[in-house]
Amino acid sequence: MVHHRQPARLKRSFRSIVIVVGLMILIQAGTAWAYLDIQRLVSWIFALQAALGTVVFFGLFAMRRTFLSILAEEDRINRDRARTYRHDSVTGALNRAAFIDLCETALRTRKPGCGYFLHIDLDYLKRINDSLGHAKGDAALRHAAEIARGLAPDSAFGRLGGDEFALLVMNRPHGEAMAFAERYLAQLAMTFWHESQPMSLSASIGLARIEPDVVGFDELVHRADLALYESKRNGRGQATMFEDEMLRELRHTRRVERDLRAAILLGELELVYQPLATANGSIVACEALVRWRHSLRGVIPPAEFIPVAERTILIDHLGEFVLRRACLDMQAFPELMFGVNFSANQFKRDGVVSMVEAVLAETGTSPSRLVLEITESMAMSDDEDVRRRLTALRGRGVRIALDDFGAGFTGFAYLQSFPVDAIKIDRSFVSKLGTNSASNVLVTALVNVAHAAGIRVVAEGVETEEQHRLAKAAGADMFQGFLLARPMGLTALGEHLREKNAASAAQGGVQARTPPRPLTFLAPATEPRLKIG
Repeated sequence: MVHHRQPARLKRSFRSIVIVVGLMILIQAGTAWAYLDIQRLVSWIFALQAALGTVVFFGLFAMRRTFLSILAEEDRINRDRARTYRHDSVTGALNRAAFIDLCETALRTRKPGCGYFLHIDLDYLKRINDSLGHAKGDAALRHAAEIARGLAPDSAFGRLGGDEFALLVMNRPHGEAMAFAERYLAQLAMTFWHESQPMSLSASIGLARIEPDVVGFDELVHRADLALYESKRNGRGQATMFEDEMLRELRHTRRVERDLRAAILLGELELVYQPLATANGSIVACEALVRWRHSLRGVIPPAEFIPVAERTILIDHLGEFVLRRACLDMQAFPELMFGVNFSANQFKRDGVVSMVEAVLAETGTSPSRLVLEITESMAMSDDEDVRRRLTALRGRGVRIALDDFGAGFTGFAYLQSFPVDAIKIDRSFVSKLGTNSASNVLVTALVNVAHAAGIRVVAEGVETEEQHRLAKAAGADMFQGFLLARPMGLTALGEHLREKNAASAAQGGVQARTPPRPLTFLAPATEPRLKIG
């Protein structure tokens, strides 16, 4: 067994060794004064030892203070690192991982039938970043976070990423959830100032009740996401509570999406064509419309599967299929122009221009025969990438038409700068022709404004002789609707064209002929006579 020496014994041993070694050195030197001053030497040695002990003592004390300071600084750094690891650096809210951990713990200890969850998505934060800079965007994020913390200081609040926040309110009645969300939206809409710049925000919110059947965070956030999607689809800037019907709709959407993928591969999709006629009845164009003949469910209307495709990448595959099929079909009618509908999501893809060019080249279709029909809402968007792609296609000879024009009750100023060749007046206006004088005046005004901008006008949804007559009187250039022809297959379209040509020949007393080839009906109506806006 090893016995450790006590400190006092160590000190005495050290002192003895120093004295003996010093005496031996002096005696060995043989100096006379060594014997005379031995006592003084011993005193010096003890004084030196005492001085060294004092130095060591204060040195150790200083080292202790330094060591404690280092430990305190390291502890502070670790706390800062832990906070950085768990909190968002911009808003101070919990980051995604920390928020999920906290929510999982809270849900395991919740009271039954109490609490709710909010998924908050700031509207148009990208516009703030792009137009005002990221510093203003960060200020907007901090402002949104401060409001949430002020309304629910004891609740779990986190930033899920980008412009998304989440708030878990525990042990509160379900009935107050919507009122809480509306208070948040109201405060968010109030103008605040950042560096002398006024700013106001809006958000879309999805709410989910903490029900007994909610087993974890993933299910809770999934329900809130479905409600958030409804808020965005209904115009943003509002809150929506999750309902079970949303889950049923989601299951239906996924089934349609799965079947649509198979339909594209199995050839269950087909095109029909609805003719467009001039004022004298000549058919010079047609619109391609997609139909789905499901092997088990029969004909599925476009209103059921087109929105599903637009929410996924399927719209790209569907759009390319329709364009390619229409280009191939229209080879049988080289005298006709043809329109194909494109969605806003397709024009958000970088490859849309090259895709259209490739299909036209592969099918040998002249770009001047193709009319891309887009929605008015897409034309009104501030997306410069969409505008640039449309301009590029128009520069290659493709024509652009605004479908359902006027349905959004938007202004006309954008017609002056937007790359568009024609507008198709929405059927909601055409259907009211003849019902009152105001409708007649409104359609006439739409036509006059379009012509003033050098844009052709198509009246769609013409179903009665009176609507046809009044639309012509208003100055429309083209007409489309059930009165003139219903959508039909390729074979039926050929027969319809032959019948129309034969009827025109019989009335004119000349041999039947096809419409003229120059395809000029979408050329500018006139040079712009006035500036709009």
